[in-house]
Parts: sequence; C-alpha cells; structure tokens
Amino acid sequence: MKEKVLYIITKGNWGGAQKYVFAMAVASQKAGFEPVVAIGGDQNSLLNKRLAEVSIRTVVLPSIENTASIRSLRVAERALRDLFKKERPSIVHLNSSLVGIAGALAARSVNVPRIIFTAHGWAFNEERPRLQRLIIFFLHYLTVFLSHTTICVSDAIRRDVAHMPFIRRKLVVIRHGIVAPDFKTKEAARNALLPGKQNAFWFGMLGELHPTKGVFEAVEAFSQIATDLPDALLVIMGEGHARSELERFIETCGVEGRVILLGHVVEGSTYLPAYDIFLFPSRTEALGYAAIEAGFAGLPVVGTNVGGIPEVIQNGTTGILVPRKDVGALAEAMQILSKDAVLRRRLGEALKTSVTTRFLEGPALQATLATYRS
Repeated sequence: MKEKVLYIITKGNWGGAQKYVFAMAVASQKAGFEPVVAIGGDQNSLLNKRLAEVSIRTVVLPSIENTASIRSLRVAERALRDLFKKERPSIVHLNSSLVGIAGALAARSVNVPRIIFTAHGWAFNEERPRLQRLIIFFLHYLTVFLSHTTICVSDAIRRDVAHMPFIRRKLVVIRHGIVAPDFKTKEAARNALLPGKQNAFWFGMLGELHPTKGVFEAVEAFSQIATDLPDALLVIMGEGHARSELERFIETCGVEGRVILLGHVVEGSTYLPAYDIFLFPSRTEALGYAAIEAGFAGLPVVGTNVGGIPEVIQNGTTGILVPRKDVGALAEAMQILSKDAVLRRRLGEALKTSVTTRFLEGPALQATLATYRS
C-alpha cells in the first residue's frame, strides 16, 4: 500500500509556493507515494486545474483560505484535523505560513507520523504593528517546534529563526529548483503581450500585485526616469488585490500608458524574453523564484538586498542590488542598465550561468523527498 502524502497550501493561485507544491506532488507520485493536495479557496484555482491535468487528487477547503485571525486559525485547525482523520496520511507537508500552525497542531492532535513544513517566507518580516509581528513570530516558532522537519528555502530564512531554542536541528536548507521554462523568442513574446511595441525598451516584472513585491517602488522609480527614456515601458505580468490602488498610483505618477498592467498571463514565465531588464524590488523575499526564472532567461536583474535575494543575485557580478524601498537607488540602477547594453549582456549571461548550475529542480526535489524518510 502506497504511503499518502497530504500537501496543504492556503491559496491556489500560481505563484512560487504553488509551483513548488505542484512539482513536489508530481515528484512524490513518481517516487511511489500517493499525493493529495488540500487547497484553500475554490475548485477553479489554477493549482487545482494543473493538478487535475496530471491526475493528482485535490481537496478544496474554503475554511483555510484566510487564517490571519485567531478565530480563523481555530476554524482551519478543526477543518484540517477532520481532513487528517479522513485521509489518514503518513506524511503531511505544510506549505504556507498561514496554515502552518493550524496544520501542525491538527497533525499532532491525530498523530500524523511525519510533519514537514516548508517556510516559503516569514509573515513577521512583513510590515505590521510590532505586537502583531511578535505574535506571528511565536506562531511560526510553534509551527517549527511541532513539525518534524522545517525546510527553509534560503539561508536567510533559516537565520531568522535558528537562534530560537529546541528547533535548530529541525531546520534544513533546500533552495528552490526549477525546470527552464519553454521560453518564447523576444519577438514572439512581445507580439503576444503588446503588439506594436516591438521597438520600445521594456522594463518588466512578473509577480503578484502586492506591496511586498515592490510594485509601487517600481512604478515610482520608472516615473523618475521616464522623461529621459521616452521609448521605455514598464510591463507587469501578474494580478493581485492591490491592482486598483496601483492603477491610481500610476496616474498620480503621471505614467499612465507607459506602465502596463497585463494581469495574469498563462505561463507568464515563458514570456520573460520580452523584457530588456527584469525588476525584483521586493520589500521582503524568502528566495526569489521569479528572479531565478529571469536568470534562466538570461535577463539582467535589478533586485533588493533583502531576504534570500542575495543568494540568487550577487551585486555587481550577476545583477544589481539596491536597498529595499529606496526608490532613488532603484531608479539610478534602472537608468544605468538601460544605457549600457554591454553591462546588461554581461550581467544576464553571468546570472544564467549561475542559476542553471545552482537551482535545478531535480536535486531540490530529491532532497525534499529525502525528508519524508528521515
């Protein structure tokens, strides 16, 4: 009888954590496990659809879609406890800060033999009131304490909690690995995204429209150099709850028509060659999945010196790093790179060489599967 691995994730959109869960579910199936994925939200999510395409069973749990409050954590814990009793998994693999604590508590209460938690980021690193951050830190600590193994996707993630008692041996660093997307040519990508803009200079982003991704800083930085670069555009692939606010901010900055919000683009990473420069100005970031994808595309990247991003990009060697929320520094780096084709090519080639040797999916998946047995 196959051992069942039950993956839990809060949202079914198609971000880095969801790509990770998809890859792990497929890999565990090939390794002889029986994967099941429980997803918060609705059954029409992209993750649900992708898993259905490869015949991996999913369970939709609306009650774990939002677990930001104590009450919703309790609701999520009860729902997960009932799920674990029904499914009787050998391994529970938690993949969200929000469901981490609820899932760990529920799994311990019904004696799940093996509990794995992947820390894709710490919510206490986000901009919140101090008391709220302290409470969240304690909940994260409890998640790690209750889990048998916590996978940190970067050294930075591990450092954030490694000083706490009784958990150091539970922490293991396994960075994301990816398969190179089936990239389109520059011409084909541009024609598909924005017909008629072939000759423009494209700054680009790929990710959720959320303040933590630095989208507001990117727009403001672009507005500072837009006059000097009349043929330049800022093209953003991705959707999120900050869209309306971002649209108003674009108007305030006076760059409407030159900052293009494309919304969600199916297989968006395959269109990365459309960009001349990739922007990754996150305020907090566990590692930087999109930056790795940009590296596979050979793009020069301007990112922020936060979290795990410096583990992907070495400043001045494989990209340019600037301080978080420093719009002036971001604008300066964008302008320097836009005017130096030789530098763009050198940084892009160096990053591609780096990521294609350091962030391969196969070794990362095997290392993660090994935690199921240890």
